[in-house]
Amino acid sequence: MAREPGFVRVDGAKELIRAFRELDRAIPRELRAATKKLVEETVIPKARMRGQQVRTNLKGNPTRLGSRGVASIRPEVRQDRVAVVMGGARVPYAGGHEWGSKRYRQFPPSTKDGYILYPTVKEEARRFAEEYGQLLQDLADRYLKGAA
Repeated sequence: MAREPGFVRVDGAKELIRAFRELDRAIPRELRAATKKLVEETVIPKARMRGQQVRTNLKGNPTRLGSRGVASIRPEVRQDRVAVVMGGARVPYAGGHEWGSKRYRQFPPSTKDGYILYPTVKEEARRFAEEYGQLLQDLADRYLKGAA
């Protein structure tokens, strides 16, 4: 696994999934479900807590993401990647709370580091990488022992 700050990258993820699929067609679905559960246990709770925190906006008044915005923090899992996303059609202001603004005064001051998702992902990257590696190892052990 290669390591970038705040990101976990598995070199050869597509090849790994292809090899798992050759062993059993259900493994990629099982991997996707287990990865989603792992993200929901490690990253999502802390991100939602950060979303509920009150910050000072450019006017000097308190501001926060709000319950609808906090509820929009969710995992997006595919076979070869996982992401934590926030916002949507009903929460168009979520990006302003993540990155801040220089122009719109209802948001906190702008930052390149983010306020909600990016700091949480950076904090949890090592833990996620360890648990994801263990998850892959468990899957490989279970299905390779069955194939041997």
